[in-house]
Amino acid sequence: MELRHLRYFVAVAEELNFTRAAEREMVAQSSLSQQIQDLEQELGLQLFARSTRKTELTSVGQDLLAEARAILKRVERFEQRARRRSRGQLGRLRLSAISALANAELAELLRGFRGQHPDIEVGLDVHPSLWQVAALREGTIDAGFVTLPDSLLAGLA
Repeated sequence: MELRHLRYFVAVAEELNFTRAAEREMVAQSSLSQQIQDLEQELGLQLFARSTRKTELTSVGQDLLAEARAILKRVERFEQRARRRSRGQLGRLRLSAISALANAELAELLRGFRGQHPDIEVGLDVHPSLWQVAALREGTIDAGFVTLPDSLLAGLA
């Protein structure tokens, strides 16, 4: 079974008309009909009662419609989340700062960042500068607020 089978099933179930469902899904009506037949054959179930005048969901089709909608909704959320993550709009930012810099000003800066990027989880820990440099090199933090000579920060962006 493929996702298109579920999309087509939901479209026909909502339209109760193969032609309108095919237009909605932008496929040929014959192709949509074949896909529904393939789905019914794969499931071993008749999802629609068809006549020359109308199309209706069978009781089995009615029972499976909510599940098909839920699956498609989850796939849509997955795709949206993946797109947002690829654009850097979702994820986790691990920060560290020396105690002298972990103050109200930094807290205000982080609040502003969270307001602009609500889906990025921000974690802030307080550690000495040398610990942060090592953590940056190991990849256990994403950014650090330190006070060190530039020579100790070589190789860090």
